[in-house]
Amino acid sequence: MPLTLRPFTLQDIPLHQQWCQAIHAERYMSRTAPRLFLEQGIIASPLFFWSIILVDGLETGTLWLEKAQPADKTATLGILLGATAQFGRGIGQQAIPLGIQQAASQLSFHMVTLNVRQSNLRAIACYQKCGFQIVKEGRKVISPQESIPFYEMQLQFNPQSG
Repeated sequence: MPLTLRPFTLQDIPLHQQWCQAIHAERYMSRTAPRLFLEQGIIASPLFFWSIILVDGLETGTLWLEKAQPADKTATLGILLGATAQFGRGIGQQAIPLGIQQAASQLSFHMVTLNVRQSNLRAIACYQKCGFQIVKEGRKVISPQESIPFYEMQLQFNPQSG
């Protein structure tokens, strides 16, 4: 199962939207793309690394790492696997380290962080297998009557060791 990453392009937007709908991404994720894209429609920036995950040459999902400010030494990870037929094959476990390694030279960071809903057990297990540790619990308030419990997870990254 050869896995590679290629840059996300404008032509990928319809496929990305299709994946979000296919997996009902709103049930598992607060964001499905880099913040600058969702807020301003920016497709490329020195503040994020955004790629399409290819498995055996087939577009399978998307992965991004982003920073709020250029000087930040922490990047935030996001991943969306949209090809449901590919679930359970360990794609996340391969794509995440590859994405971190490739993004490090562009973004220059030493720590990777992410938030994951506590109900998303498959994602939590994947992140832990990639070396992430739960460092905090929180609740995202949706409305006065509803909140979503989440974990903040972190991974220390040494660019020299990859």
